[in-house]
Amino acid sequence: MPASISGSISFAGLGNGTDFGTMIKGLKEIEEIPKKRLESWQKDWQQRYEAFDSLYTMIKDLQSTFGKINSAALIKKEVN
Repeated sequence: MPASISGSISFAGLGNGTDFGTMIKGLKEIEEIPKKRLESWQKDWQQRYEAFDSLYTMIKDLQSTFGKINSAALIKKEVN
């Protein structure tokens, strides 16, 4: 029996050639699918939020600009 290093686990030779390293790696990838979906969903909604925030800012700026135009037109109208 070979000497073991503390904290190291080896499955070599078990299960008639079964590659447990590959199996564990595959299981980890499968178990990460929900996490990756959630991260993708979060990124998508963050982009949507930023787009709506930008749109909101542009609309408020436009509203302010139109408000100034309207006020100036009313002042001109009252002076004449």
